[in-house]
Amino acid sequence: MKRYFKNANLASFFRQLKIYGFERTSDGRKFRGSGRNAFCQFQHPHFKLGGFNELIHVRRQPTKSKSVAILTPQDKYQQFLEKLILDMTIQEPVFQPPQSVEFEPLFILDQSPSWY
Repeated sequence: MKRYFKNANLASFFRQLKIYGFERTSDGRKFRGSGRNAFCQFQHPHFKLGGFNELIHVRRQPTKSKSVAILTPQDKYQQFLEKLILDMTIQEPVFQPPQSVEFEPLFILDQSPSWY
């Protein structure tokens, strides 16, 4: 392998194949030492015998960034509102009004007022 590629590490080579979109169709690592075919086979829809025009479609796939995304003020505000709403739905209200309320009159007029 070192004759054709810079790295002789097989795991690193498999990782590079995966980055370029190749999928493993058979895994010979399972049969190592059992006398069966111990080879790994990969395929790519655009990597075919005699398909030189298709090779332009074999490209490195974009990596998924593990870095923290930079949030705009609108995004931060949206996250704040979502957290606030979530907190309000989870917490029980501090004050709960009674189920039935009976009011007593503050005063009773025995006679109609003089200005009436």
